[in-house]
Amino acid sequence: MGIQRERGALLDLITRAAEAGAAIIREGAGRLGTIDWQSKGPGDFVSEVDLRTEAAILARLRPALPGVTVLAEESAS
Repeated sequence: MGIQRERGALLDLITRAAEAGAAIIREGAGRLGTIDWQSKGPGDFVSEVDLRTEAAILARLRPALPGVTVLAEESAS
């Protein structure tokens, strides 16, 4: 596979992952008053939309890019 095709495939993968995350955020925007929030620490909160969005993105990236480190805010330890 040529480098251009590899770049194109990677860009397609990343775009699909971002679109999946964006769909979850759009859905959450329509129900702002019912979103569940959790405290991660003083002044630091995470919503169920944040967690679902990150999970959807990672679910698309990790299988396609085994061994690649992905820095993600909510699942970082």
